[in-house]
Amino acid sequence: MSTKQPASALAAQLVVQQLIDNGVEFVTLAPGSRNGPLSLALVQAEKKGFLSLHVRIDERSAAYVALGAAIKCGKPTAVLTTSGTAVANLFPAIVEAKYSSVPLIVLTADRPASVQGTGANQVIVQREIFGDYVARSIEIASESLNIETSSAREAIKDRINSVFSIAIKNKVPVHLNINLNEPLVDRKSTRLNSSHIPLSRMPSSA
Repeated sequence: MSTKQPASALAAQLVVQQLIDNGVEFVTLAPGSRNGPLSLALVQAEKKGFLSLHVRIDERSAAYVALGAAIKCGKPTAVLTTSGTAVANLFPAIVEAKYSSVPLIVLTADRPASVQGTGANQVIVQREIFGDYVARSIEIASESLNIETSSAREAIKDRINSVFSIAIKNKVPVHLNINLNEPLVDRKSTRLNSSHIPLSRMPSSA
């Protein structure tokens, strides 16, 4: 039986691993269906003690909790929302982050490119939706993780890492939009197993 995970799960694990590697310890989550793979990866990361996850049903509240945590602790924080109009609710906190020089990492799950412009439910233009209020905005697609070559995967990881690094070094908000294709999770396994999500802490350089 194949143990290969869906591309969306792999993309989620890659994003969360980069949060961990960049020292992000506080994440707020506004749960939804499209951001399910990322939510599961974040839950597993919290179970392993890599970060603290805080769930808020309202996206606007989730963004402000992350903003407040970053201001209080002086460290980068992240907020995750699902696709569609939920994304727009992050805007007020992002504006404040820009003018307060706060390192806020904005993660938005998105539906795949194949349904963009078709009138499908919860599909809006999410890439660069925050304009100049974020220092950088990029998009990655889960199907790109189907590429088997290690060099291709490293290139995707480097793109994610470069955005997170900008937030941390320059104390600014940044945006990563993540297109997640179906299946979103492994339908053969409904249990969250640490062997399915191989997150790890980077060894200390000291």
